[in-house]
Amino acid sequence: DALFCVSSVGMQITDENYRICYASDSALPLSTGVLRSTEESEQLLDNATLLKSYPIQGGRIVWQEDVSELIRVKDELEAIREELQDRNDILREQYRQDAQRYKLEEQNRLYDLVQRETQPQLQRINALASELRGIPADSPRYRELLLRILILATYVKRRKDMIVSADHSRVLSVNRLSSALRESCSNLSIGGIPCNLYLPETEALLPIDAAFAAYDLFEDVLELALDTLTYFFVTIAQENGVPSLRGNLECG
Repeated sequence: DALFCVSSVGMQITDENYRICYASDSALPLSTGVLRSTEESEQLLDNATLLKSYPIQGGRIVWQEDVSELIRVKDELEAIREELQDRNDILREQYRQDAQRYKLEEQNRLYDLVQRETQPQLQRINALASELRGIPADSPRYRELLLRILILATYVKRRKDMIVSADHSRVLSVNRLSSALRESCSNLSIGGIPCNLYLPETEALLPIDAAFAAYDLFEDVLELALDTLTYFFVTIAQENGVPSLRGNLECG
């Protein structure tokens, strides 16, 4: 009894009805209701004391633990967590802004690159559009100018796609080049100029510079021949394993 009383741990031994039978000198005075509540789970009395209990023969033992240091550490960790959360929110917002700025910079860079690479065609489109405004819509010249604008605009669109692709890869599939040629040639049919193509499906890849050179040459030839062009035949064939672009033209 004497040893129990002078224990540094605050403890009470109760009977089954939670009447206190023994108590150490350091035990806090607790009501029957508080003692009974420990039967279900631990109870935090204040910011420093945790109340626990365990069944023993004839009743229960209830003791108090000083958890002030644990709570202090918990509060510090909570404050650190909130600070880190605030930092994460700031970093996340900064990342979002940086990503948005990078996206805009990339879009502007690609736009400038497309403008620079297709500037001659864009200037010719503007000149043709200006000329078009002074010509009757039912005249042959009006249709000729529309055809030229259509061919130039198609080239600009397809060349832009190639430029964007070149920004991610230094190769271009032959099928992508074939698709560009097919769209450009379809414009000739709209203008009443027969055009046949032989563009086989293939998984072959071209160096991007070679694809640029091929499509640019095709466009230059088409624009130079357009005034007197009566027939155009375009093929892509393999010569010693190398894709070869050929164009056969009939002009007046």
